[in-house]
Amino acid sequence: MAELLVFTFLASIVAVYSILPRHRQLRVRYNLWTKPRFAYILIAFLVIIGSYWLSIYLESLEAASVPVSYGVGSVEVTPLLVESLQLVAVLGIVGLFLGVFLKSSIRVKNEEKIVSILRDLNNQGDYSTLVNLIQNHYRPLVHHPEEPQRQPSLAEVYARELREEVEDEPDSLRERVIRWYRAQYYVQLVNYWLIDTAPEASSYTETLFLDPEFSAQYPVIDPDLGVKLIRDDSLEGFQRRNAVHRYLRTLVKTENSLLYRDLQNNTSTDGMYRYKIEEDNRLIHALFSDMDRVEDLDIYKPVGDAVRDIIVDQRRQEFDEYNDQSLTDTRISDDHIFRDPVFIGIQFFDVLVKEAFHQKVSWHVWLSYYETFTQEICRNYEITEYSDPDASVPNDYSRLLNEMVGNMCDWMRMMQAEVVSRTSDTEACDVPLHAPEEAATSAARTSTDKDKSSVSSETASIEDETGDTDVFEKFLTIRSSYTGRDSASIPKMTGIILVSCNVEILTTSEIPDRFKRDITERILLTGVELRNHGEGSLPWEYSELLLANIEERLTGRRANPQYAEQLQDVYADIRDEVFLEEDVGVDFVDRLDELIGHP
Repeated sequence: MAELLVFTFLASIVAVYSILPRHRQLRVRYNLWTKPRFAYILIAFLVIIGSYWLSIYLESLEAASVPVSYGVGSVEVTPLLVESLQLVAVLGIVGLFLGVFLKSSIRVKNEEKIVSILRDLNNQGDYSTLVNLIQNHYRPLVHHPEEPQRQPSLAEVYARELREEVEDEPDSLRERVIRWYRAQYYVQLVNYWLIDTAPEASSYTETLFLDPEFSAQYPVIDPDLGVKLIRDDSLEGFQRRNAVHRYLRTLVKTENSLLYRDLQNNTSTDGMYRYKIEEDNRLIHALFSDMDRVEDLDIYKPVGDAVRDIIVDQRRQEFDEYNDQSLTDTRISDDHIFRDPVFIGIQFFDVLVKEAFHQKVSWHVWLSYYETFTQEICRNYEITEYSDPDASVPNDYSRLLNEMVGNMCDWMRMMQAEVVSRTSDTEACDVPLHAPEEAATSAARTSTDKDKSSVSSETASIEDETGDTDVFEKFLTIRSSYTGRDSASIPKMTGIILVSCNVEILTTSEIPDRFKRDITERILLTGVELRNHGEGSLPWEYSELLLANIEERLTGRRANPQYAEQLQDVYADIRDEVFLEEDVGVDFVDRLDELIGHP
């Protein structure tokens, strides 16, 4: 009866193994195929076979027990002892295998085998198993511990420095320091041996993350592997930045990927101009919860480049789908736009810029990708039989341009709202941009200084009662000239790019006049809204920035005659609407009249 139970247990191992996913079946090769474990299993099987032979021997003798002598004594071998040995041996084998099969994480015992497995899976194109294997062994296949390095020279130098300070016992002090360094090294080495390590396998895994084929597969199979890579800020000695770039590019180009879903689910707001970055949207939270991570990984670049490539690629197609109205058709659900990769890129930068602003990031997070998108869209723009030139949004390209301009206008208002929230007088918004001695000459400079230079951030900082003005002005003020992009903050770069996009739209002959008017009116109304806060305030200074960049494109070194002509025609149609939004005593329309040459 005991033999039946033993073989039932052994059969259960085979049964469990057969229903396991393949990445768990492979654990047998890199965890059990080692000399110690193979010896353990072999001994257990020998015990089972030996005890089975003993049970047959006892039955043949028809004896209750058989005495067995050894060097210092003897033992009575009974059927109970034999069956107990069988059960202990088989339970040892079953426990070992079940532990390997069912544990969420196990150690890599045979590095040579796991490297061979990784290569075989990659060559066979079995990416699902490969991704699951890497996910299960993120440590050490991706995040591999660094092997401690001895530095005797450092100990020698340190010992010499201490010896000079303690002259009465130089030899003993030197010896103590060297012993301390050696002890520290050996402790680190023991810790390294105790943890899971596989340096060769980790190196091969790194090449997988940089492989185009694998990078195109794993973000779809298991996007959480990429999320884990983004979150792992302590990862060193691994080309994490390049791997993350490939991951994000794949997500942008894969419809209904995790990026699409998270952006669609992340539309709830925290205040007027900020999205809630919720942990449930795990990719968005990993990307934007820490702006230091954004800067270290340059996460804007893969998304921006991928979207640009998608727009450029439309020129190679027989039919440019964005000159249709599939994204503007009112019969289609609004959620449909979250399936479009270009809109996803636009939305990505909207979330990025708003979160960066509220985390007081003082650089522009490359929001200038909106300028690149606009340029490429304008090159592709056509009115076809599927477009409606008389509509407010003639085609899908128009919808995308409208989204970008609307977002940038919101970013300017975001700055305005931040200033208002930090000042007691919400009508004046009197947070100074310039140092006190320069504020008196601000009005004169407005009318006479054509280069519109503002003071540097060093002189712009003025302490207030909370002591927070330095930080406040650093990520808000206009550093260097109004038109210069060097060291530009988010609101400054927004103003520059907003005008640049307007130039591209107005100088594209294929874009209908109505759409040009609507876009230009939207931009100028934003300028009026900022101007209404009063001279010397930060919003007023940003209206100056808009005017300075318009002037630069009309009469400055980047003057564009076609833009001047188009702006004059458009402005004549929208001037009254802009004037109606202007407060009494505000000169925004007068300045525009002067710049544009309106009679």
